[in-house]
Amino acid sequence: MIRDLVISKKSALPEQHGFSCANLKDHQQLMKAFHAQDADRTRSLMLEHMQSAEHFNRELEGQLNQHFLAPQ
Repeated sequence: MIRDLVISKKSALPEQHGFSCANLKDHQQLMKAFHAQDADRTRSLMLEHMQSAEHFNRELEGQLNQHFLAPQ
């Protein structure tokens, strides 16, 4: 669901390179902690990642609204 939301929003806006790089780094760190069976670190990283994703999606929503409301 999140993936579909981001894809549909991104299709109307320029590439969000900063978030894409941070997202990849977050997932790499999550997998490392998960494979190390470090539950506390995994939980902490996931919380940070979800907060970052929420912030990104709110920002993207604002940009999308401006895009559709701007005179063409």
